Amino acid sequence: MRLHVILLLLFVLLPATSVLGEENNQGDQFTFIVYLDNDGGVVKPNNDTDRYYTNGLKLTASHQPAWGQRLADRITSVIPLGDGITQSAVGYVVAQEIYTPAHVERKAFQPLDRPYAGWLYGGIFLQRQAGEVFDHFELNIGVVGPSSAAEDAQNWIHELFGTEDAEGWSHQLPDELGVDFIYRRKWRITLVNGDGSSLKAQLIPQAGITVGNVNRYIEGGATLRIGCHLPDDFGPGRLHDVASTTVRQDQQEFNGYLFVGAGGRYVEHNMFLEGSNYTDSHSVDEESWVGQAMLGVVINWRSFAVSYSQVFVTREFAGQNGTHSYGSILVSFRKEF
Repeated sequence: MRLHVILLLLFVLLPATSVLGEENNQGDQFTFIVYLDNDGGVVKPNNDTDRYYTNGLKLTASHQPAWGQRLADRITSVIPLGDGITQSAVGYVVAQEIYTPAHVERKAFQPLDRPYAGWLYGGIFLQRQAGEVFDHFELNIGVVGPSSAAEDAQNWIHELFGTEDAEGWSHQLPDELGVDFIYRRKWRITLVNGDGSSLKAQLIPQAGITVGNVNRYIEGGATLRIGCHLPDDFGPGRLHDVASTTVRQDQQEFNGYLFVGAGGRYVEHNMFLEGSNYTDSHSVDEESWVGQAMLGVVINWRSFAVSYSQVFVTREFAGQNGTHSYGSILVSFRKEF
């Protein structure tokens, strides 16, 4: 497991290091974020079972290099953005996602439940913002299958917390190269613009598309956030919806906001349900329309930010036993170099 992670980190971070050596200017602000999704235990205390999308861990590092600004300007000349000066950010990603059936204690093959699957990947993203409009472009490349080290990761966590191992990983999807490209646009609408420390409210609609051999879907939704001193970003970040870092955030005292959101997606392909693209493997019939709702809180203090949310997802495949939910945590730290 450690070897896989080290190799992927090198794959993602070495190109970034070379770029920094060439173009990093004094005072460049980096934002480091850890995203954790889990459907049991501490992260989701009202649930204590592993099932479906059971765990996700993503690490990102982003900054505002000159070459990213040039690329963002070229894209803007082809795909218009909002009014005002375009600001940009570039980020680097390493992540692992784990999917299991509902009964991980069973060794036997469970043909009517979703397959065991792991997804280990690295990636890079470009963000741009002009006024109240924001774009996110992300390319992820990795592996689905035993080489994702999902079995090792899940059972290591189980041993750490003194719970039984997941027994059915011998039935997981086989190794396959995975590539996904994500494009998402957000708009920021101010509903209540209070003065000073008074409450403010913003609505943040969004739409996007994901295309690849792992996922293919279109999505839409909106987030409502209410709080004091709302940051100049585009809402709470999550593992599958990376936070915006296009604007340098000044050090700030304690503040925060509450948020609720809802949305849905039309799914054309999901490898974690349909199985391998090129070989025979376990598969189930996916649901084409999937809805999602979330609620949570964001707290900012100086260079740190923490958010927590609970996410609720409708059935994703035929025969699924009820809906699914999981907890989502974000921890962010900003540092100038």
